[in-house]
Amino acid sequence: MPGNVVVAETYPAECYAWFSKEPLGSKRHPADRKKFGASLLRWANAQSVAIEDGFRKEIQGGFPHGDDAFDAVVGLFGMLQACIGRREPGGPDDRPGHPILTGFIASTHIRAAPLVSRRN
Repeated sequence: MPGNVVVAETYPAECYAWFSKEPLGSKRHPADRKKFGASLLRWANAQSVAIEDGFRKEIQGGFPHGDDAFDAVVGLFGMLQACIGRREPGGPDDRPGHPILTGFIASTHIRAAPLVSRRN
């Protein structure tokens, strides 16, 4: 809707199982991130998601700059799953008179308690 801002955040740990049947191991270990990265690339290829060469090398290299980059990519791919209809977005209830939620994590099945704002 024009004039509105949407900010989305994901919980990467919830998304791990969406891309691989194998458990991650530890996101803190580059070898585990590298192995998991192959699953991310297979998913991207199957969904026709274009991956720039430098980005592909980062994924294939196990995110050598650390687990923050790894979680950012897993979260991004999780959002893409919701955008292309592979997952429910899990957003707040949008009916008039229902509370607006803040601090909500996209694509989770956790329902946050309403805060202070209500739609009129």
